[in-house]
Amino acid sequence: MNELDKLSKIIYGSTLSYFKSQNMEAKGQASMASNLFWQLSERKFQALIDMCTNVDSTKIRTLFAQFAHKAYDTHCSSDTSRQLDAWAKHRPNLGVYLKNTNQER
Repeated sequence: MNELDKLSKIIYGSTLSYFKSQNMEAKGQASMASNLFWQLSERKFQALIDMCTNVDSTKIRTLFAQFAHKAYDTHCSSDTSRQLDAWAKHRPNLGVYLKNTNQER
């Protein structure tokens, strides 16, 4: 659960940075992106519980990383060149999260 909380904070921060760089209201959008991440994650709660007994957590971590990117992509547009530049600059890098698959729980 701590890892999911970290992902949620990463999504909040990335979305907040994106909207600040666009000179737009940021806090509301960042909250909605974080909320979407939790809604998507809630659907896989049983898989998260099952992961606690499974040594290899790569599949479920990849799934939660996809949820994080989906939440960011849903709330941060990349239609214009200016938006695309900000989108790419602030998109969360979840490589560290995905590497730490065998961390102690």
